[in-house]
Amino acid sequence: MYAINTLTSQCRNAMVIMAVIAVLCPALAPDVFAQVPEVELIVGDTIIGANPTLNVFMRNYLDSVESLRFWLKLDRPDVARFISNGDTLVDTTWWQCLEWIDWDCIDSLDVSDSVRNNPEYPYDRMYIDTRVSFFDALDTVNTLISGWEYIDVRSLGGEGYDLLIRATADLDDPLTTPGIPPQYGTVPLVKLNLEALPLPPGEDFAYANVIVEKDMIDLMPIFCNENNDSLCVYWHDVPDTAFYRCYLWLPVGEDDSICAGYERVFEPPYDSIDVRYFSEPYLYLSCFYIQDGTVIIGVPLWSGDANADGSYNLLDILMIIQELYTPGGLELPTFNIDFNCDCEGNLLDVLAMIDWLYSEPPHSARSCTIIEWEAKCGPIE
Repeated sequence: MYAINTLTSQCRNAMVIMAVIAVLCPALAPDVFAQVPEVELIVGDTIIGANPTLNVFMRNYLDSVESLRFWLKLDRPDVARFISNGDTLVDTTWWQCLEWIDWDCIDSLDVSDSVRNNPEYPYDRMYIDTRVSFFDALDTVNTLISGWEYIDVRSLGGEGYDLLIRATADLDDPLTTPGIPPQYGTVPLVKLNLEALPLPPGEDFAYANVIVEKDMIDLMPIFCNENNDSLCVYWHDVPDTAFYRCYLWLPVGEDDSICAGYERVFEPPYDSIDVRYFSEPYLYLSCFYIQDGTVIIGVPLWSGDANADGSYNLLDILMIIQELYTPGGLELPTFNIDFNCDCEGNLLDVLAMIDWLYSEPPHSARSCTIIEWEAKCGPIE
């Protein structure tokens, strides 16, 4: 199988930061900045129960997309997770050290592809990682990456509360599988499958935000075009200060000595300082627009579904009447009794539901989803 840095087949440049390889694409010149978004990554909203599939959309206005990588995180791992198929996979990577300080390697490069092609290729260490496959969490049917040659999906935490997605349209030259041309459409980039977990005691419903990682260098979104250029990734120089302490002084004459051995330290005391600069990438968010998504768990799917059973019937009418006219009521949220979606619960909702259920043709009043209701009426309380 391909290693974690499979995108190197499409993005030629690799950057090493603190021994963590972040495979990126050659970026645009740092003094060239977009004024409007060129790429959008939009995570949709979903209600688990009505539809456990979460759509992720991409819009690339000016350039094609040939390979990509992005990492999603659920901020409520206690109420929802991505679905796992339970298969254990072995992922082996080989590393070659680029810079040593004494016996410590402080800079290394992933040479897994080279070692696979040539077992005699030199490397300094090998890392074997076992992981649980999360391919069941990803649905590519009728998506923008359907038919791509390489797709990998994994949970870095191993529990399904995060999802790293990487894909490449074509792995070999000449290219035979096309990427995604500039488009502004409604076809999802990918579809993700989730499952709800039992709600904590005292919670009748919950929201879980699906967050796109934007700040961690080795996990921020990377989108590359067919020319192996990254989209909306720029570079700037960052100082890297190292402190060293001498552990072996050799006398030179009566009043002087020289250091015969240094070690790197991270707190005083120290004898010398070394300041170096390296180029670090960053995602220019004026060029790359990102929108997080929301998963809703444990609520009625439609307004006015008083008993939250997924359908409308006489029981809902009776519960709305009980809520409105019985002292103390049932203490239902307004959303549960607002069938006509006017942000209020009253007799009009009862009459509208009776018309909808028993009149031919049904009354024009209709219910709305929780997302529509909150956009119009505010948070459910």
